[in-house]
Amino acid sequence: MQTFPIKSSTGRRAWNLIKGLRPTICFNQLSGIPQVSFQVRHFKVTVQDILVFLVGLNQPIIVAIDEFQQILSYLEKNTDALFRAMIQQLQIVRFLFSGSRQTLLLELFSNTKRPFYNSASPFKLEKISLEIYRDFIIEIFRQNGKILHQSLADEMPVWTKCQTYYVQHLCNRLFQLDKKISEQLDWRECAQRKIQEQEVFFYNYRSLMSKQQWRLPVAVAK
Repeated sequence: MQTFPIKSSTGRRAWNLIKGLRPTICFNQLSGIPQVSFQVRHFKVTVQDILVFLVGLNQPIIVAIDEFQQILSYLEKNTDALFRAMIQQLQIVRFLFSGSRQTLLLELFSNTKRPFYNSASPFKLEKISLEIYRDFIIEIFRQNGKILHQSLADEMPVWTKCQTYYVQHLCNRLFQLDKKISEQLDWRECAQRKIQEQEVFFYNYRSLMSKQQWRLPVAVAK
């Protein structure tokens, strides 16, 4: 990672950009997970400042923007057109756009009426394979003097359906146990405790649904 001394010209410019962002910390009402968001003075001014700063570094830059489809919900009108106009002339800055809502991303890049039409090459990320996850988990345990047998390293990603957050959360719980060799009962107890911790949130989900809506997940679970 490259850093810039705060007293250097680059550091001062970076600090001026940061001061224009107003961080807000809140908790997700459903999951209880802390979330950080940034409010900007004005979209056009702030983004232009950032792009000018990046170009001024005079080296190849890759900017990755996650959940890019959110640009469609900005209060400013034609935000995607404004952003497209800003980045179109950049020579040394490349952009990586990602998001979890495929339909909206397709709307941005495949609709002929949209400014970003056909401006990027699509690439779909598949789930991490079970074999890769298994070997990774076993190796992390091994590097820290713990033993996790292959069968257990297979079971946990399967139970969590290879969802990265849940895989790593469950493995972290298991790793924290004061045991050199993990057993099947250990990870199952960790998983059960996690489910019990989430009980209050599941009750909250139910309160947000109508009776008919709630009957559907109950039927699926059965």
